[in-house]
Amino acid sequence: MIDTRVPMKAAAVAAAALLGAGCGAQIPNQTAEAPAAGVDGQVGSVLVRDMFVLGGENGAVIAAGGAAPLYLTLIDQPADVATAGPSGAVDTSAGGDALTGATSPAAASVEISDAPVALPAGGSVKVGPQARIVLRGLKQPLDAGQNVSVRLQFRTSGAQTFSVPVLPRQGAWQSYAPAPAAS
Repeated sequence: MIDTRVPMKAAAVAAAALLGAGCGAQIPNQTAEAPAAGVDGQVGSVLVRDMFVLGGENGAVIAAGGAAPLYLTLIDQPADVATAGPSGAVDTSAGGDALTGATSPAAASVEISDAPVALPAGGSVKVGPQARIVLRGLKQPLDAGQNVSVRLQFRTSGAQTFSVPVLPRQGAWQSYAPAPAAS
């Protein structure tokens, strides 16, 4: 008598793998967005994701006195489920938080255009690829690979200081705008 259990088991495993590959398997999409390479953190109810300072073109040094943009994504986490409406959806009318300011010992000032950066309750805001937050009057040359201390101030969540990587403006970050000229 021939034992067919082993070949049948192998066939079942192969069939399950093929079905899994076609049904529900997630294949990452190729996008024009930059991959995550910045620093993550949290300030009160606000999550900070992929924060980085954009360095010079193709890794060039930005001279002292120059400017460099800061990019990040901010996500407001409701303090509790009381902000959810009857349907379970987050009630954005309850208000969220807002990024009201930023400072850095590496720069004379940090400029936020159209400040404050409002976050809807339970929502997110991506700052980029246009420069909206800019470190101006760099006190020392800024080179890719360095980290810069940046303190973010929020209306209700308070403040937190981060060590933020400087990434060169090349590859995935080529589409991100360099710092605009001072107005």
